[in-house]
Amino acid sequence: MPPGVPPKRRFTPRLPPAALDGGMSIGRLIGPLLKTIKLEEQSRLGVLVEKWEAAMGKAVAAHTRAGRLMNGELTVFVDSSVWLSELQRYAQREMLANLQKAFGAETIHKVRLQLDPGQ
Repeated sequence: MPPGVPPKRRFTPRLPPAALDGGMSIGRLIGPLLKTIKLEEQSRLGVLVEKWEAAMGKAVAAHTRAGRLMNGELTVFVDSSVWLSELQRYAQREMLANLQKAFGAETIHKVRLQLDPGQ
């Protein structure tokens, strides 16, 4: 290795001991691996995006999209200020209830509505 060049760091996930002796299925390995590399919430967000219309209904889904999921807080992007105002006044609690029913209260415990920065 040339002088002054740091050695490459290798990613070594910490797996449960059962994973090392061949006694664990791939399904049980994925959860700890995702946590290790901090992708668990991103994985959940992907599922949210796929099932968004079913959880929100066609009318609301046409004007919203799942934005970010961090520490159980889901930011929902809304396409117009009119829809944002209506959802904040009349539907924010119902949205949270629908999301918790579909994805679990441990996944989403707060919904924050925001104008879509992509609009």
